[in-house]
Amino acid sequence: MPFNAVQFCKDYHIPYKLQGKNVSSGWIGVQCPFCRDKSNHGGINQENGNYSCWKCGFDDMAVYIQYVTGKTFQEALQIKRTYTNNFNVHYYENKTNCITKIELPGEELQQMHKNYLIGRGFNPDYIRNKYKIKGTGITGYWRYRIIIPIFHNEEIISFVGRDITDRQSEKYLILSKKEGVINPKHTLYGLEFCRNRNWVCIVEGVFDVWRMGDGFCASMGTNLTEQQIHLLLPYRHVVIMFDPEKEASEKARKAAEHIASYGNTVELLLMNGDKDPGDLSQEEAVKLRKELGL
Repeated sequence: MPFNAVQFCKDYHIPYKLQGKNVSSGWIGVQCPFCRDKSNHGGINQENGNYSCWKCGFDDMAVYIQYVTGKTFQEALQIKRTYTNNFNVHYYENKTNCITKIELPGEELQQMHKNYLIGRGFNPDYIRNKYKIKGTGITGYWRYRIIIPIFHNEEIISFVGRDITDRQSEKYLILSKKEGVINPKHTLYGLEFCRNRNWVCIVEGVFDVWRMGDGFCASMGTNLTEQQIHLLLPYRHVVIMFDPEKEASEKARKAAEHIASYGNTVELLLMNGDKDPGDLSQEEAVKLRKELGL
């Protein structure tokens, strides 16, 4: 339904633009508070009330409202509903091109891809069906890789290619920022499987998510961006379970302190030994979830 973005901005004293260099048709331009933007790269869609920043990729309207108004998350949701109604929206044309859809390389998994997953203790058919992965052939830039799409709001915004030979110089290749819809570090891998919960557990990588299951999402590394942290704020209980290396543990502590500063309950889990969550057997993962009550 239409969102009265202009009235919302007027009521909360938010500067806005109806047209200009960075303002697309159907949007109003605002400065993004998450990347300290000065040129109206942020935008509010007047047709559906979505928020997005063309510069940093952050795109959660409720968190945006929470941030600019100082209200609680629940109050922000109510504010969004208040300005959602029926009214006429006038669009301004903008010729700026942007990537809105990504075609994944690769085809169905071949036996070599399945053997790799089996060797790591995963069920290839289950992983393929749930996470929509593909496999590439023996030639080309993405050769000998499992292609792992990254979703945000049910749309593919980027993807990662994991080498199945362990012989290539780069184990992981990620689509460049220019070719993706938004920066993967502005979302959380697997977040779509963490809905309708009051807790979420953050791990480092996609294989950790695959092993630990629903309720776990990956930050794609040990550094959590401000955009990723804001995606966690709706969850009352946030658990961080990074890899056991010293540097990862230190980054996890810093992230825990940052998230806790917003008032969330944060629990830090330090892995024993030298196994990453993704290196656990399925039986070990199930046992760990039970022990943690997740």
